[in-house]
Amino acid sequence: VRSVCDGFETQFEIDPDEKLGEGGNAIVYKCRERITSAEYAIKIQIANYQGSEERFNREKTILRSVHHDQLMTCIASGVIEMTMGRRRGRYPYVIMPVADRNMLDLIDAQHLPSKEDLMGQFCGLSGALAELHRWAIHRDIKPQNVLIKGSTWILSDFGLCKLVAGDGVGITMSDNKVGPVYWMSPESMNRVLGNGDEITKASDVFQLAAVFWFAATGRHPTGIVSRSDWHGADSVYNVLARALSHSPSVRPQDGEEFYSQIVEAVRHA
Repeated sequence: VRSVCDGFETQFEIDPDEKLGEGGNAIVYKCRERITSAEYAIKIQIANYQGSEERFNREKTILRSVHHDQLMTCIASGVIEMTMGRRRGRYPYVIMPVADRNMLDLIDAQHLPSKEDLMGQFCGLSGALAELHRWAIHRDIKPQNVLIKGSTWILSDFGLCKLVAGDGVGITMSDNKVGPVYWMSPESMNRVLGNGDEITKASDVFQLAAVFWFAATGRHPTGIVSRSDWHGADSVYNVLARALSHSPSVRPQDGEEFYSQIVEAVRHA
C-alpha cells in the first residue's frame, strides 16, 4: 500500500494473517511501514451498499479533525486495489495506530484496573468525548471500541458517527437502528421499537457511563442502578447514576458537561 504519511510517500505491507477485526462495513488488518517496520492498523472499507462510501469518508474526516490523546487518529489514507471474495476492485482505506487490545479483552481477562488508574482513564475518556462532540455524535460507544495502547485507553471506531450541526458538513442519517447491541441508550432502543426518539450527545454520555460502570465493576449496569451496586466513591457514583438515567434531560447534555462532572467527582473521591 502506497500512501502519504507525515508529508512523504511511504509503503505499508499488510499481513493477511493478522486480522484485527471485521464488521459489516470494514475489515481491519495489522500492517507495517516498510522502511521502519513500525506497526499500524489498516481499516479497509468492504461494504458496497448505498451510502457506505459516504460513511467511510465521514469517518476519515473525523479521524483527521479530532485531536486528543485518547481519540483514535489517522496516520494515512487512500485507495487500494485488491480482491475481496470474488470481487476485485478499489477499496478505500485508512491507517491508524494499532492497539494492544480492547476494554472487553481486559475485563474478560479478569484484570480489573486499579481505582487510581480508572479515575485517570475516566477523566481522559470523558475529555476525549468532549473533543469529539465538537465534531460529531459517536453513537457506537462500547467496550470493544475503547482500545488500549500501553497505559492509554482510546475511544475509536467513528463509522456510525453523525456530524454535528454547525460544523459546516452536517449529514442527515436515515438509520432507524443505530447503536451498539447491549450498550444502546434508552432512546436508541426506543427507535428500534418504532418510536421517534432522537439520538443526541446525551446518548453518547449514557453509553460512555455504561462503559465506565463496566470497567469499574465488571458488570453491565442493566436496569436502574443503586448505590449498593457500586463499589467506589459516592461522588463518582452520583455522576454515573445521573448519566445512566433513562431520561436524557437528567444526564449531562454533552461530553463537555460530563467531563467537568467527572473531574470534579474524581477530585472529591
